[in-house]
Amino acid sequence: LLVARKYFYPHNRDFFRRISLISIITVFLSVFLPMIILGILNGFHKNITQKMISRDFHIQVIDTSDAFFDYRDVIKQTEKKFKGVKGFPYFESGVIFAKDLVKISALIRGVPKEMEPYLKEFYLKEGKWAFEKPSVVLGSELAKKLGVRKGDILKIYLRPYRKKGDQNINMPLTLKRLKITGIFETGYDEIDNNLAFMPLN
Repeated sequence: LLVARKYFYPHNRDFFRRISLISIITVFLSVFLPMIILGILNGFHKNITQKMISRDFHIQVIDTSDAFFDYRDVIKQTEKKFKGVKGFPYFESGVIFAKDLVKISALIRGVPKEMEPYLKEFYLKEGKWAFEKPSVVLGSELAKKLGVRKGDILKIYLRPYRKKGDQNINMPLTLKRLKITGIFETGYDEIDNNLAFMPLN
């Protein structure tokens, strides 16, 4: 009561104004700043999630035997049942990229030409997507590690998909020489360091 009386009936009016101003500013900051920080973090989290999802398949259908199956029926049924869903076949494998004495393991995806519009999220730093001929498009950090640029020829060692019913699990690595037609950049090290695209055929 003594403190309240001194506060509401001060001898020094200027002191009262200063105390009130400090109190208002303090309360404003203590409420407003956490709201701004939470809003920024929520927006950032949503943005990151959206960007990561937009750079990958939403649903992946994989054969349990890790063999390339007859995907046409699966795609047809899925697109018929779920309107707006687009289905594409793709090849995915761990590979070894080799240029001169440098060898790096990474993930490669073979994608069809029809998927080109959906790759627009991958900003092309150099070159273009070339689906009509044997080629490869590398992540920017992967290209930097290998010391390669657009137009260079890159050796790729990969294990192809087994055919349905093939019991040979330990298939030998296949050597491919592909021309680098483009280098993409997403801004995410996990993707730029470890991913490359090649034509499905």
